[in-house]
Amino acid sequence: MIFPLLASFLISGFGWRKAGVILGVLALLSLLVIAQFLKKEPDKPEPGFPNPAGRAALRPDGNLSFSEARRTFPLWLLCIINLTIVSCLMSILVHIVPHGRDIGISAHKAASVLSAIGGVSMAGRFITGMVIDRIGGKRSMILSLLLLLMGLLWLQTADTLWKLYVFACIYGLAHGGFFTVISPITAELFGTASHGALFGLVVFFGTAGGALGPILTGYLFDISGSYSLPFRLILSISALGFLFLFLLKPVNPQKFN
Repeated sequence: MIFPLLASFLISGFGWRKAGVILGVLALLSLLVIAQFLKKEPDKPEPGFPNPAGRAALRPDGNLSFSEARRTFPLWLLCIINLTIVSCLMSILVHIVPHGRDIGISAHKAASVLSAIGGVSMAGRFITGMVIDRIGGKRSMILSLLLLLMGLLWLQTADTLWKLYVFACIYGLAHGGFFTVISPITAELFGTASHGALFGLVVFFGTAGGALGPILTGYLFDISGSYSLPFRLILSISALGFLFLFLLKPVNPQKFN
């Protein structure tokens, strides 16, 4: 929430190269300070696991191993959903400020839209965390993607600053909600016995989408001269990910027994 505004003022005062160095130093110093407060939790048995070393070999009822889960359709469908949605989410984060500049908004005000997204995203994470506990991961993801589609529909005609702020509020909730729910829904579908490896695979696909999406969005802007076409494509891809979500079904562990 803070860094987009800070970056905007630093770029205005020092240029983007020096601003990048300053932000990098600030990030490094922040991490070094925060790291001093991290403490290793003593090894101790957890419920269902007699000792940490034996965790990988145990599979409580209802949990799938990584080798079992990777042979199921829902795992790869979840990977594709994460790829499509994260590609859209990252495209918006990278291009919302240039879009603001493109429609005549000043650099500082355009950066404040990105800051607003960050602030609302924090609220979205807290709210979605509570919602997951009550209605489960899949329904929470459906709500998050519905908000995302609403925000992207609004973005198609958002040509003033106040409209971008409205978009930031809707999109921020969806952004925070989606990134909060992806881990719990992985655990709901496949259990927690191999959650680290399975979640890592799902995130790998999401990261790949997040890397490719902004490049494609920028390329379409370059050839079309506006963000109308790229934003329509982002809306279409998000709608596709939303439809895929309804095909996502829990895996029956009994088939592997």
